[in-house]
Amino acid sequence: MSPREKQQLYHSLAELLRAGLTFPRALDKLKATIHGSGKQVVARIARELASGRTVAEACVAARPTISAMEGAVLTAVERAGSLDRGLEQLSQHFGAVATARGNILARLAYPAFLLGLGILLLNLPKLLSQGPLGYARTVGLLVGGIILGLFLLNVVRVMIVNAATFSSGAERFLRLLPLIGGMHRAFAMSRFCLAYDLQLEAGINILDALKASAEASRSALVRAKVRSVLPQVSQGAQVGPLIAEGDAFDPEVTQAIIVGEETGRLDRQLQLLAVEQDRKAFKRLDALAEWGPRLTYLCILIYLGYMIVSIYANYLNTALSFGE
Repeated sequence: MSPREKQQLYHSLAELLRAGLTFPRALDKLKATIHGSGKQVVARIARELASGRTVAEACVAARPTISAMEGAVLTAVERAGSLDRGLEQLSQHFGAVATARGNILARLAYPAFLLGLGILLLNLPKLLSQGPLGYARTVGLLVGGIILGLFLLNVVRVMIVNAATFSSGAERFLRLLPLIGGMHRAFAMSRFCLAYDLQLEAGINILDALKASAEASRSALVRAKVRSVLPQVSQGAQVGPLIAEGDAFDPEVTQAIIVGEETGRLDRQLQLLAVEQDRKAFKRLDALAEWGPRLTYLCILIYLGYMIVSIYANYLNTALSFGE
């Protein structure tokens, strides 16, 4: 499913749940309006629910279309009895991703056109020297190499993001990347704060609430930090000062949690944190959508410039060799 399809699906489910429908009934209502891969996913979830699974378990069974991140969020919010809020957060997340992806593709259209035109025109001399087949082979190899490079780059990106869920080292490396690292951390903080708030509201004990929230964050650093502080929390220590040590949590988050614990308004602080961290993540996503195409355009210009210089250098070498 595309991010836009997921946005619409999660938003519709959240609205139907708020209207009083059960989750299976809400899925049944949406079956006729969903097409493509989304229809298969909804049918799969409905079958899992009919077999006695919980909503979160049914969604996890629909992987890989339903990602591990989505499954973790749904598991935490279902346990807290606030599925509608979790679904709405997922809807906002995928809406922002879809918007950013659309902006990136729109801004990449001209650079892609310029690159394609440059490859065709700058290799025209080979049409005369190698014939149509040689020209087509050269152009095909260049275009294929570019596509393969982009594919491999995306594979590496996905591997690093997935590794950051389980490896603290991978997540530390991810945090070093401009915009991407900050966006990943902000989304993790937002998911932690939302899940923590919902768990506490539902009356779940603080140890189980922390565990579920750490899983929902999909952050290896957060998970490791929460695991390390659980023994002290079980003895009555406050959470805020403990998670403030180290770099797993955003200082703004730990400061607000400390204030909330001291003032007795932790629920309010967590709600504000979830919204603020989402806003911070979306801001970085917008910046990535703006600067990504610009950097790509610059790389394309450098590449085309290199091709032009190489062609003229070859002509010059040929002319000099004839002169000699």
